[in-house]
Amino acid sequence: MSCLQALVSNPINFKLFSLVFLIKSFINYLNHSHRFIKLLWIPSHIGIHGNEVADWLAKSTVIRILPSPAQLSWTDLFPPLRRRILSLWSNQWNNLPISFASKYKNTAPVISNNKTWFNNLNLPRSTIVRFNRFRVGHSLLPDHAYKLGLNYSPMYTLHTGESICDLQHLLFHCPSLLQTPKSTQLSAFNIPPKLFFIL
Repeated sequence: MSCLQALVSNPINFKLFSLVFLIKSFINYLNHSHRFIKLLWIPSHIGIHGNEVADWLAKSTVIRILPSPAQLSWTDLFPPLRRRILSLWSNQWNNLPISFASKYKNTAPVISNNKTWFNNLNLPRSTIVRFNRFRVGHSLLPDHAYKLGLNYSPMYTLHTGESICDLQHLLFHCPSLLQTPKSTQLSAFNIPPKLFFIL
C-alpha cells in the first residue's frame, strides 16, 4: 500500500525520489504509448522479510513527502519575490556613485514600495508622461538640450551669474524670473527647495 501511496504523491528530495520518479516516468511513457496500467494493492506479503523492508521504505517516503505543490497558489509567490526584487533594486540604487544618475536620484532619492504619484488620479497617459519627463529634466531647457547636442552650452544666459539652466534653477534660484526666491517661500513651510519635495 505504501508503494502505491508514494507513486500517487509528489516526492521531492528524499531517499526514494529517484526510484519513484523513474517508476512514474515509465508509467507516463506507457500511458502515452496507449498502454494503460493499473496498480493494485494485494495484502498478502505480511511476514515475508524482503516485502516488509520494501513496504517500510515505501512508507518512509510517504511520511516525508511535502504537501502537493497544487496546494500553493502561484500568486503566493508574488509578495516574497516583490520584496526580494525591491531589496536588490534598492541596494543597487543606494550603491551607485553620487555623480551617476544625479537627476534621477534627485527625483527619487530612495526606492520605495509606495504606489506611483498618479495612482489615484484620473489623468490621461500623455499628461503623466509629460509630467514625468519634466520631473527628470527631459525638456528643451539648455541643460538637457546640451546633453542631446542641440545647444552649445548648458548655462543660463539671462543673468550675469554662472549657473546651469535646469528646472531646479528656474523654479528656485533664477534672479531674472523671481522677485522673491521660491526657496525663501518654501523654507517658511519647512519644505526644502528641491524638486523631489514639490513634484
